[in-house]
Amino acid sequence: MDDRRISNRIPINVKVKYASYDTEHQGFSTDISSLGIFIESKDPPDKGAQLQLQFRLPLLKEKAEIRATGIVERIVDRNEAGITFSIPGFGVRFVTFEDDCERKMKTFVGLKLLEEKRQILSPAPAPVQTVSAPKQSPPEQAPPEIITEKLAETPPAVEKPLSDKEKAKLEKRARIEKAEKAFGDGLRTYRTGDYEKAIFLMKEATRLNPNKSSYFNALKEMEETYRKNNVFNTLKDVEEDINNSRYEIATQKLKNCMKIVHDDPRIIRLMAKTLILKGKNPVEALNWANKAYSMRVSDPENQYILGLAYKKLGNKERARSLFMKAAQKSNHVEALAELDKL
Repeated sequence: MDDRRISNRIPINVKVKYASYDTEHQGFSTDISSLGIFIESKDPPDKGAQLQLQFRLPLLKEKAEIRATGIVERIVDRNEAGITFSIPGFGVRFVTFEDDCERKMKTFVGLKLLEEKRQILSPAPAPVQTVSAPKQSPPEQAPPEIITEKLAETPPAVEKPLSDKEKAKLEKRARIEKAEKAFGDGLRTYRTGDYEKAIFLMKEATRLNPNKSSYFNALKEMEETYRKNNVFNTLKDVEEDINNSRYEIATQKLKNCMKIVHDDPRIIRLMAKTLILKGKNPVEALNWANKAYSMRVSDPENQYILGLAYKKLGNKERARSLFMKAAQKSNHVEALAELDKL
């Protein structure tokens, strides 16, 4: 399913029967549009598989049965679902419909989209309750003009005001509905990679319904992913700073990264490399290099960086041993160059 159609998808949970190669399965949908449907499944069919679909939609007061064929165009496995806070399953693009099923489908989606557009920020008004005055039977043999006069005296229906408790209940329900919508929009936006907008929507959901722990958990994960994404973009800049001998700038950037992501081998290794090339504190550089090495002993880059640290301190034997390990394991070009110098 194309992400460009996310805004036209309607959240809905209905049972869906789908068949491929004479084998019938069933699952439950998570959302639908006039172009396709997403079905929850831990064992989805292969991408590109052609399916026969059958499900029912709550159209007005009836259940509209939909029969269609479709092609599996998207698979969300468990790993992707865990990363994107989504549901494992598969997306199907509709290809053909039986009878007037396409009209029913478009009618359902159109009505739901219209309902969403009509949602307002204030809570829905309570139904008007009226109090009618008791009817009085006219006396027997009363002339018509007297009956008309009596009816004219009947007081009009009056609207019963809502109590504070009823108003609070309506406001709470409206907040919960708006929070649920913000939560769903936040998840869909997050999947597109727009982390800043997704976090904004998730914060709005937690503000509207602070008692929902799943909102806070999702917000926390989104913020963590956003920070890590920024950190890894910063590390690319750090490598460029190191290559251009901007060691002070690189050091400060790495310190800022460590405040967000702790004990990351790549950050620690870059700190060691920066301090080694900076050359002002070889002992501190060795400590950072040892830390990176202990986290991933078999990593040729860590072996090479630790070798540089020992070389700076004058321990050529230990440096040679580490350079040889790096060179033998991956033909590390820089390690080979250092061996030639030793």
